[in-house]
Amino acid sequence: MIIWTGLAIGLALLSTSSDIGRELIVNGGFEEADPTGSRPLGWSWPAENAEWISENGNRYIRLRDNASVGQAIDLKPDWWRIEVSVRVRCKGVERGEEGWYDARVAMMFADEEGKRVGEWPPVMHWTGTFDWRLERKVFEIPEGAEKLFISCAIYHAKGIVEYDDLSVKVVALRPKVEDGRLPEGVRIRWDLESAYR
Repeated sequence: MIIWTGLAIGLALLSTSSDIGRELIVNGGFEEADPTGSRPLGWSWPAENAEWISENGNRYIRLRDNASVGQAIDLKPDWWRIEVSVRVRCKGVERGEEGWYDARVAMMFADEEGKRVGEWPPVMHWTGTFDWRLERKVFEIPEGAEKLFISCAIYHAKGIVEYDDLSVKVVALRPKVEDGRLPEGVRIRWDLESAYR
């Protein structure tokens, strides 16, 4: 059996567990209108190539050729991982000259001044033709990131992409060293003799 003397080192979380599962996107289902009534609440909106569609009581967005709609999300330093999910449908999307010229949920983590933090995330992206499907992926938030810029987009690519039910949720809090559970088979001696070793 291994004996450790001193303080135990383990994992604890900085934030309360109530942040787990917290939804960070505003109006991810594109159902609510902004005050003009002409576009979805909470989203940036391009001058062209974007439509806000209503079909059978459901609303979603349709983008073509080169357009994006986005949001900026404030991040807490103790959030570690987020899950991004979205329903997506593509019609004849052809990749453009660059590798990122396609349909994608574009993402960038940034500091308070809007400068990129960390590498470009390996985002979900699509080409081709397919019916509605649900896609999801977990991303780690780089240290120092205070904002997430996220967009439903199609960049310099022919075709149509439709998005609905975009969600960004906190799924893990950043671990830190603090009192926690010891490894299997390890015990600590809390006595005067051990304190002076």
